[in-house]
Amino acid sequence: MRFVIPEQLPVQELKEGIEHRVAWGKNVMISMLEMAPAVAIPEHSHPHEQVGEIISGSVQVIIAGEAKILEAGHIYFVSPGEKHSLRALECGAVIRDFFTPIREEFRSPQGTEERYFPR
Repeated sequence: MRFVIPEQLPVQELKEGIEHRVAWGKNVMISMLEMAPAVAIPEHSHPHEQVGEIISGSVQVIIAGEAKILEAGHIYFVSPGEKHSLRALECGAVIRDFFTPIREEFRSPQGTEERYFPR
């Protein structure tokens, strides 16, 4: 995929209240999340490096025990293996995450919350 129109990508529901679209190249993946208000991604870790940007709304992000409230335009970094979690605040949120290497479990449209957010 050289060019992507996010709205044309298939939608996966990672869990109730989280719509997810993905696109990838050879070594990097972009994950686009739309989160309903008060929905949380549980604490988890994975072997991928992750960089996220809040596109709209606001979230509480906890990385390695450090909590921050982030709003549109704010960016966060997660190192491989680092425990992290995220919760959308009262207005919900749209987030773009970049992963390297590619998260293979996001390439297929089915799975469980435990598969997507390994503890």
